[in-house]
Amino acid sequence: MSSGRVLVVDVGTSSVRVGVFDATGAALHNVERELLPDTPSDGIVQFDARAMAETCLELAVTEIARAGPVDAVGISNQRGSTVVWDRATGEPVGPGIGWQDLRTIGACLSLRAQGVRTGPNQSATKLQWILEQLDDRERTRDLCFGTVDTWVAWTLSRGAVHVTDATNAAITGLQIARNPAEWDANTLSVLGIPPAMLPTIVDSSGALGEATALPGAPLISALLGDQQASLIGQGCVHPGDAKITFGTGGMLDLVLGEEPPVFDQRGPAGTFPIVAWRHVGRITWGIEAVMLAAGTNVQWLRDDLGLISTSDESHDLASSCDDTGGGVYVPALLGLGTPAWIEDPAFDLENHLSRAALPAPGGADELAAFTADFVSRPLDRRQPLWEMEVVEGLEGGMVAGVTKVHHSAVDGISGAELTANLLDFEPEPGPIDAPGPEWRPDQLPSPRDLAGLALRSALSRPPAALAAARHVLGAAIGIRRRNRAQGATAPPLPFAAPATPLNTSVGPRRRVAFSQIDTEDVTAVREAFGATVNDVVLATCAGALRAYLCDLGRCPDEPLVAAVPISVRGTDERGTMGNRLSAMLVGLGTQIEDPVARLIAICEGSRQAKAQNRLIAPTTLSELAELVLPAVGRPMARLVSRLGLTYRPRPLFNVIISSFPGPPCPLYCAGARLVAPYPLGPVFDGGALNITVQSYLDSLFVGLNADDRAVPEVSSIAGYLPDALGELAKVAA
Repeated sequence: MSSGRVLVVDVGTSSVRVGVFDATGAALHNVERELLPDTPSDGIVQFDARAMAETCLELAVTEIARAGPVDAVGISNQRGSTVVWDRATGEPVGPGIGWQDLRTIGACLSLRAQGVRTGPNQSATKLQWILEQLDDRERTRDLCFGTVDTWVAWTLSRGAVHVTDATNAAITGLQIARNPAEWDANTLSVLGIPPAMLPTIVDSSGALGEATALPGAPLISALLGDQQASLIGQGCVHPGDAKITFGTGGMLDLVLGEEPPVFDQRGPAGTFPIVAWRHVGRITWGIEAVMLAAGTNVQWLRDDLGLISTSDESHDLASSCDDTGGGVYVPALLGLGTPAWIEDPAFDLENHLSRAALPAPGGADELAAFTADFVSRPLDRRQPLWEMEVVEGLEGGMVAGVTKVHHSAVDGISGAELTANLLDFEPEPGPIDAPGPEWRPDQLPSPRDLAGLALRSALSRPPAALAAARHVLGAAIGIRRRNRAQGATAPPLPFAAPATPLNTSVGPRRRVAFSQIDTEDVTAVREAFGATVNDVVLATCAGALRAYLCDLGRCPDEPLVAAVPISVRGTDERGTMGNRLSAMLVGLGTQIEDPVARLIAICEGSRQAKAQNRLIAPTTLSELAELVLPAVGRPMARLVSRLGLTYRPRPLFNVIISSFPGPPCPLYCAGARLVAPYPLGPVFDGGALNITVQSYLDSLFVGLNADDRAVPEVSSIAGYLPDALGELAKVAA
């Protein structure tokens, strides 16, 4: 005889709730148990899938014992979380990966270049990551994949039911966007996921299988993602019905009907398409809007401002105000404005300029070691972001000036201009201009000033975002057309470079090396092979890198990829500070043994990269950078560094190689002639080597900056540079 009772299992992000309801929907018994995810480091969110299954089973059996037999079981779950388990034993393969986990951001970006659009909050790249960790990939035939609803249904049915409903399937990133009843074969192929691992996609309600692990073996009759379950639970079952739920954030869901939204990804109003439910094979669509800050606003009032001592007080506080007087609270807990530059009112030259001396014999090795130590020390962010050391004790009575400036304040071109302004064009110093008006530093902005700057920044973001979107879309269309044209060859893609010892996390210490090559040899090679100076520089660096990696036995069969900075500084920006750079990716042909064939490959690759780069508006990168809120950018940068996303599973690129023209005439400082300007560029996580080249008089001066653990013998690369150019010059002669 039917009892009319239903058991509901709700598996959330931080707890499991189980309850029994009667035929009228009244709760008879319910229980909740905390089940927190594990966050071993920033961006890593995982959970004990076995503990989750055991908790669900234990609480379900307990509630049925209290309330009596049930006829059906419904399962609601956190969406996008991923579990993989052994089909025969039911044992999970490692921890489950939570929907908030961000370890696969890099993989998501790389997949977009292959036509697969998925996000780190979806299951697709989480499953790919789990499979990549297996020692034996053949084992995949014995494994099952599922989101949390699938895992709980498998547990309650003792392995007889391997299904997921359409609401959960639709946010895995593995299904066909407009037909979430089917898995996307192309996506599975690109990610290397065997279709046999996947559950069957079923209706959100119906007879899905028996929960044989529970007393009476009730039917599993419903599976729903948590927000869709809330939508139905609030009675929103007709087109136009909507609900909003508030937790850490707020989730607004609206029922559309049988016609899907016109957009497959994020829509123009910021909403996302969802499957609201599927019944008897028919899909009802909806849209969802996400507000990141809901309960966090109350936490801010309580924990940061101290205006309330408990969250409950927020209601009384809000209710006590009849009229806000037109004031509007804008949740901007992730930051509102970008930083503003001012002249330091407390500027003191002694904080930036100092003297030092090299140990004997004061040669190039000692100067390189001193420079490495100098650039290893972080700039003091409480001061203007530059320092200079006047270094004495060099061989021949020479003096060195070693300077470091934060890259946000200067690029190669503006740095060369700054150097030229500090020095003289004649041995005899020119006349010193009469003192101008007394220098008056900027005043520190008041809170009101900062608020005004932030407001102007916020108001500028929508049009700036539109401009950036137009540039990005235009570039994407142009690049797609160009690369499909007959005879066109696409340059290397980001995150497609081979793994090398150069591509790993960087520590705080640096190693520096210097080299010098003859402009006459560069010109001879350029003219003999119809190359550009930059092509010859890239080929010279490629030869040195190939020799270095071959010495280590680590030269890959694929070509190394160089990021080549490109100045986008306009003629009207000469003499201004700041960083005005774009970049292109060029293959270095390091798998090619013959140096001439390598140069020819680089010439063609560089030509193709330049042709593609011309389709990208020069301001696109800076526009996109301006849209990133500092409070988002800083933790995101730390997260990317912690997870190694710039070099896992493949590096963004292998090495930065930058070259720029210096003055063609001699420069002097207090009558002393400048004999060697060695430039240095920054390294970053995943890119442990930077090679920067500057012309001066009849030579090219090369500075190599490297992480001391990743490239301990950077001087070897410097030593190979003249040899690599010599090989080409010998053929060109």
